[in-house]
Amino acid sequence: MALPTNSSSTINVNNQPKPTYSQMTQQFKYPTREEAIILDSINGISIHSYTIAVGSIVQPKNVRFVSRISMNRVCIYLSDKAFVRELSDKTIEVEGHKLTIRPLISHAKRILLSNVCPEITQETIVEELKKLNITPVSPITFVRSGLKNPDYDHVCCFRRQMYVKPGDLAKIPPRLEIQLHNLTYTVYLSSEKLICFRCKE
Repeated sequence: MALPTNSSSTINVNNQPKPTYSQMTQQFKYPTREEAIILDSINGISIHSYTIAVGSIVQPKNVRFVSRISMNRVCIYLSDKAFVRELSDKTIEVEGHKLTIRPLISHAKRILLSNVCPEITQETIVEELKKLNITPVSPITFVRSGLKNPDYDHVCCFRRQMYVKPGDLAKIPPRLEIQLHNLTYTVYLSSEKLICFRCKE
């Protein structure tokens, strides 16, 4: 003979009422534009592919909204703006296309430094910039050379990057003269993305 069941305990063990749709809506956390990234929209590539590519980096649960937007871009909202900072200016591959991830809202401007001898320290560059009343809002970081062989993925080129306040862009000189070991090194600065004429990367 089947034993009688307690219907109330079967439905809700903890005696907690199930939240209504209205309550769930009230608890919903609306995202901000600072939690969004953008990528170039390529003809023939589906939204699904963009979503999977980004989700493979930040985990699927951290991808919240995705859509194509104006100016041939794809916009993806993530669960936290920390992911936006982590992904900004990194390259992601989507169906064979290498695309640069950019924040939807950029409060800082990226500056590329070229022809930087590896012996020149980051502190030396910062000191030269301070003479021009320019203070980077991010650490100066090395740029990888992009060699195809994965064994050499760690090798960096003679370029570095940093971020500055938008108001400091006008102060950025085209070059810096840095003295080191009784030699003068010329470092070139640019706010534009530099592209190799041979490999187009």
